[in-house]
Amino acid sequence: MIPVNLVGQDELRSKFESSVLGMDRNRLNAYWIKQHFQGVTPPLTQPSVESIKVFVQNVEGAIGYVPSSMVDNTVKAVYEF
Repeated sequence: MIPVNLVGQDELRSKFESSVLGMDRNRLNAYWIKQHFQGVTPPLTQPSVESIKVFVQNVEGAIGYVPSSMVDNTVKAVYEF
């Protein structure tokens, strides 16, 4: 599986982190710092939901999040939040 995340302070990213991961940005950053020292890399990033959708469409095993209005027959929703 290849997880993909939005960059920066995007509102959808913040909603995903709090609703799905149950973490605020500070806690998530601390988590990834710890993971880095264990050899685990964080998700890849994309600059927009449009680019996340294209990435998921074209890269086998990729998973990301987009607004439900963007879900069509080219991507599959596995969870809604």
